[in-house]
Amino acid sequence: MKFLIWKTIQEIMHLYFGKLLGRYQLMPKALMDFLGYSIYFWSNEMSGNKLEPIYVHVSKGSQTENATKIWIKPDGIELQNNNSSIPPADLKKILAYIANNRSRIVDKWYKHFGM
Repeated sequence: MKFLIWKTIQEIMHLYFGKLLGRYQLMPKALMDFLGYSIYFWSNEMSGNKLEPIYVHVSKGSQTENATKIWIKPDGIELQNNNSSIPPADLKKILAYIANNRSRIVDKWYKHFGM
């Protein structure tokens, strides 16, 4: 049931905000900074026909859409790629930090879009 509600919210967000904002919309500034890395998100990015969960990118320096990607799921987080080549020791700490702040990230996502 929890997963079904989560998916429905994501589908509504995609349909509504995808039309208003276009394919990508960068948060005005990083959500969080940790160990010198910026943690930020793009909204309503589609991968083929598959709707992705809320996710964040992590990078040092410029915020890019190809940075390390971490999904924020109802039951935890999932590393999708490490395109920023974050060293394993730092990545482990970043993943723990994001997991501990998962509800804050989701809250900021919804507040950003007035939900």
